[in-house]
This record gives sequence, structure tokens and C-alpha cells, in this order.
Amino acid sequence: MTNRTDPAAVARPILAIETGGRACSVAIVSASGAVLAQESAPTDHGHATMLMPMIERVRTAAGLGYAELGRIAVAIGPGSFTGLRVGLAAAQGLALAANIPVIGISSFLTVVPKERDGMRLIVVLDSRREEPFFAEIDPALRFQQPPAVVSPQ
Repeated sequence: MTNRTDPAAVARPILAIETGGRACSVAIVSASGAVLAQESAPTDHGHATMLMPMIERVRTAAGLGYAELGRIAVAIGPGSFTGLRVGLAAAQGLALAANIPVIGISSFLTVVPKERDGMRLIVVLDSRREEPFFAEIDPALRFQQPPAVVSPQ
């Protein structure tokens, strides 16, 4: 398997998958950060039936084969347990077939804006329960304390 720091892999596009929330989302991003293709659809249940066709549409729209990808980035939570399993299983399967690495990304970091202007961020994610997930992230994208489940009050 390709090392995630391999310069050849790092210079190639990334397939990004997010299935932990109330949407199924896929994008292919160039090494420079340009979005080559993306698709997202709201869903509470159904990631398993939506994800692979969505990946195929995005890959086709980007005009890339799996062998041309450098890495697969996938959200690892917190989020919907079943949704996350679907995303992780798809990422692992595709990575094995294409011989490329999978990189897990915290769901907190998937919603951080690209332009942060040195701001400290407070990120709150829907837990689908009474208490949301909470994290404080510094400008360098480091967690200031372990993420937690908090009371809305």
C-alpha cells in the first residue's frame, strides 16, 4: 500500500467521503485544494444505497480513474454509527482495490471553513439525541480539549 506521505500520492487528487451526518457527501479535490467534482444529498438513512453510485458519478464528473487518486479521506466521527460504518467500509474497499491509503478525518474538521483568519473555532455537531457533540479547535486545527457531548444549555 502507498505510504500517505509518498510525494507521488500527495500530488494526486483526493476522494473525500462524509457519511456521518444527515447527508451523504462525496468530493474529489486536487492536490492544490480545488474541488474537481462534488455531490451531496440529504438523508437520515440510506447512505448504504446512495454512496457507491454517488462516488461513481463524482469520479466520472472529475474524469479520473481510481488509479489516478492519491488518497481517500473519510470522516471517522463523531456521527451516525451506521453512516460512518458505510463510509469507512467503502473507503477501505476502494483503497484496497486501488492500492492507495485511507486517511481518517474527524467529522469536526470536515465542517471547518477553509478561510479561518487565525480564529479559534467552536464546532457543534448534531448527535441526533438531546445533547450535541462539541469541540474547541485552535487556528492550527488542534483540539484544545477532547471533544465532548454537551447539554444545549
